[in-house]
Amino acid sequence: MEHVIVFDSETTGLSPTRNGIVALGAIDPETGDTFYEECRIDDDTEINPYALQVNGFTEAQVRDPNKETQAELIQHFEAWCKAHNATVLSGYNVNFDIRFLKGAARKNGIAWGLPIKYADVEQIYMKEIFTNPDFDDEINKYLLRTGEDRNVKGVKMDHALESLDIGKEPRPHNALTGATYCAELLSLMEYGRHVTPAFDSYKIIQKLKKLQVDIAPHIRDIDLTKETEDDKMDASMKLIRVEKRLKDTS
Repeated sequence: MEHVIVFDSETTGLSPTRNGIVALGAIDPETGDTFYEECRIDDDTEINPYALQVNGFTEAQVRDPNKETQAELIQHFEAWCKAHNATVLSGYNVNFDIRFLKGAARKNGIAWGLPIKYADVEQIYMKEIFTNPDFDDEINKYLLRTGEDRNVKGVKMDHALESLDIGKEPRPHNALTGATYCAELLSLMEYGRHVTPAFDSYKIIQKLKKLQVDIAPHIRDIDLTKETEDDKMDASMKLIRVEKRLKDTS
C-alpha cells in the first residue's frame, strides 16, 4: 500500500538550473507529523526578487553561511521520508518542486534516495472536482466570484481551496504552511475529512464526505533520467509571464 507525504518548497526563482531551494516543508497526512528546514543557496545561485517577495526571505537570509546547505537539507528530508515509510511524493503542481530537488541533488552529487513516485494534487483536483458535474454549484459560484472561466488546465491552490470554502493560504508563502494546506485539499478529496484540527473551523461540503477519491490512478513514476536543463526554457517563459503581470498591475 502506498504511503503519501505532501511537501512544498521555497525557491529563489523558477529555474531549477539557475535558482535554488531555501526551505522545504512536508506533512504526513496520516500522522500529522511535519518536517521543516531552511538552507542557504550556493554562491553561484541566482535570485529573482519576485520570488523573495512571495516567500518573505531576504537575500541575507538565503545566503546565510550559518544555515545548512541544500545537500544537507535534501539528505535530512530523505531520512524523514524513510522514517515515515513514504512511497509517494505529493504536492500542488508538485513537478515544480521535484525538479528543484532533482536539480539540487545532481548539482551536489547526491543519488536520489527519495520516493520514485508522485501524485499531483492540482491534477487530482482538476479531474475529481473542477470538471466533476457533481460540483457544478461550488465551481460556478466560485467562478462568478472571481470572474474566471472553466476553460483552464489548472488553477492556483488558493482558488481550489476557495471553491471548497476553505480559506486562502497565509502570506508570505511558507513551505510547511503550503504543504499543510495542500494536504488538507488532498484529505478532503480522498477521505472527506480535515487533515489537522487547524482546519476544524471550516465546514466540510457534504459532497466531499461521499467523494472518496482513489488516488492510485493519479500516481506516476518520477522521471529521473530527464535533465533539469530541459526545464530552462519553460521556466524562462513562466518568468516572462510573471514579470509582465507585475508590470501590468503596477
